[in-house]
Amino acid sequence: MVYLCLMKKTNFMFIIREYCSEFDAQFVTFLSKYRKRWSLSKRIDENFMKHNSVWLQKDFIKSFKNQDNKTESIVSGRPVKLFDDSSNKTKSRKVAAMDLLTCSSNELLYASSFNLFKDSRRKDAKVRSLSIKQPFDTEHTQNTLNEALALILDIDMSKSDYQRLRNNALSKGCHLYPAYNDVRAAKEQCLPEKTLWTVNDFSAEINFQALVDHTAIRLIQLQKQVIDSMNDLERLTLYSKVGFDGSTSQRIYNQVTVEKENRDLLEEAILKQENQFINNSIANLSLTFCENLTILHKIEITMVDGKVATALSTATTSSQCCSVCGCSPKKMNDLNAAKNMPLTEIGLCFGLSTLHAWIKSMECLLKISYKLTVKKWATRTISEKKIIQERKQKIQIRFRDEVGLIIDMPTSGGSGSSNNGNTARKFFQNAEKSAQILELDVSMIKMLHVILCTLSSNFLIDSSLFREYCYKTAEKYVILYPWYHMPQSLHHILVHGWQVLERMALPIGMLSEEAQEAQNKNFKKFRESFSRKCSRSKTNEDLLRRLMCSSDPLISSLRKPHHPKKNALPNGVFDLLKEVTMQNAC
Repeated sequence: MVYLCLMKKTNFMFIIREYCSEFDAQFVTFLSKYRKRWSLSKRIDENFMKHNSVWLQKDFIKSFKNQDNKTESIVSGRPVKLFDDSSNKTKSRKVAAMDLLTCSSNELLYASSFNLFKDSRRKDAKVRSLSIKQPFDTEHTQNTLNEALALILDIDMSKSDYQRLRNNALSKGCHLYPAYNDVRAAKEQCLPEKTLWTVNDFSAEINFQALVDHTAIRLIQLQKQVIDSMNDLERLTLYSKVGFDGSTSQRIYNQVTVEKENRDLLEEAILKQENQFINNSIANLSLTFCENLTILHKIEITMVDGKVATALSTATTSSQCCSVCGCSPKKMNDLNAAKNMPLTEIGLCFGLSTLHAWIKSMECLLKISYKLTVKKWATRTISEKKIIQERKQKIQIRFRDEVGLIIDMPTSGGSGSSNNGNTARKFFQNAEKSAQILELDVSMIKMLHVILCTLSSNFLIDSSLFREYCYKTAEKYVILYPWYHMPQSLHHILVHGWQVLERMALPIGMLSEEAQEAQNKNFKKFRESFSRKCSRSKTNEDLLRRLMCSSDPLISSLRKPHHPKKNALPNGVFDLLKEVTMQNAC
C-alpha cells in the first residue's frame, strides 16, 4: 500500500525513465526512514498507519525540473552509443552541444586530465596536467646552432654520435637538434677567415693579430647588451695572457711524411682576460664590438714555466740561476746580496708561474728532508747517495700509507713524475702531517702555504705587505736550512715576487699557466678521438678547429659550467690582500 501510494504520488514510471539517477538517491533515503518506522510499528499495518499518517502525507521525493510539464513517454528509436563508440561527426555534434563557452581552457584541460586518470590512463593524464603548468612553446623547442655546438663539446660527441642522437630524437617526433650541416656553420664562426690561418704536415698557424681581433669580436657578440647600455663607451682594453708549452707522448699514426716523425708537439695557448674598473670595484667583463669603439690589446707573456723564462731571459742561460737577477745557487742564501743584485726588466715580464711554484716548493722541502742526515746540498759519494735513497723510499711509503699521496714517482712514458698541482696542494693542506713525515719545521711549511695561496687567490695583493712576509719566510728558511741553497723558483717568489706584482695590471693569479697545463689532456684527446688520420695535415687541421671551438668565448658561455670544490683560504692570506679585494671576497 505504501509503495503504491509512493508510485502514484511521484509518477514512478516517468521518473524511472527520465530521472533514474536523481530518483535513486532520494528513494534510498525514503526507504531508510520507512524501514525504521516499520520496525517501530512491530511490522503491523494498522500500527504503522496510526502513528505515521501525517508523515505519509509529506512529499518524500522532491519535484524535478519541469516535472509537471513532462508527460509520460516511451523511449523509442536507435539506442544511444557511447561517446568513444560514436563516429567523428557524432562526436563533433555532441561536443558542439556542450556549453564550452562558459569553461576556460584550463578547466577543460583539468577535466580531461581528471577523467583520463579515472580511466587508468595515467600517462595521458600527466601530459594534460603538464600542459596546464608549463604551456608548450613551439618557438623554443629546438636548440640554436651555438647551443648544439656547446652540447657537442660538453659531452665529447663526434659527428656520428651527434647524428645518431638527432635521428633518435626525430624518430620520437622531437625536433630538438638542428642538422649537423647547420652546426658546421657555427663551427666556422669560431675561427678567423680561412686566408688568415694555414695548416701543413708539421704545424697549424693563425695570424696573431687576426686571432686577438677575432677573440674581441666574439666577446663583443657575447656582451652586446652590456656594451650598448654604456653610451659614453669609446675605448676598451683587452688583456690577454700568452705562452707556449710542450705536449709529449703523442701517438704516432701510419701517415706519409717527408721528415722525421716527432712525438713532441709544441702547443701555443692564449687565454683572454678583461678588466674594467667600475665604481672602484673590479669587474671581469668579456667585451664586444660596436660602432666607434676602439679596442686596445695588451699582451702578457706569463703562461710559461721556469725553463722557458730562463731561455727568454737576458740575465742568465742557466736554469739554476735566477732569470730576473742572474743570482747563482751559491749566493741565493745570502739575502742581502740577492736583494741588491741588478734586475732585468724582461725577467719581470714572465710572471711567477704560480702552478709550478706549488710543485717546486714541495720538491724543495722533499729534497731538504731527503738530505737531513747528511746535510749537504750536493752529494757525490756512494754511501751518502745510498743513505739519501733509503730515506727517500721511507718517506714515499709513509706519504702513500698515511696521506694517500704518491711522491716523486716517475710516470709511465718516461716523461715527468707524479708531482703535480693536486699533489702539491694536498701536501701543503696537510702541513702538520707533512712536517711530521719529513721531520721539518711545520711553521715553515705553513708560511709557504700562505704565500702560494695568496698568489693563486685571483685577488689584488698588497705588494708591500707581501714583500715583508716573503722576507720573513726567506730569513726563516736561511736560519733553518743554511746548508741547502734556495732553488731559483723559490728565490724568484720570496725575493722578486713583490716586484712582479707591482708590474702586473691584473691579479697574478689570473695570469698563471694553470689553464694551459690543464689543456694538455684535451690536446691529446682531441688529436686521438676527433681528428682524421688520413694525413698529417688533416690531423692538424681538425685539431686546430676543435681547440678553437672549445676555447671560443661565445660557445663557452653556453656550455655547462664546471664548479670545482674550493677550499677555505688559510689564516694570513687576507692580511696580504688589498682592501678593495677584501670587499670583493666577502
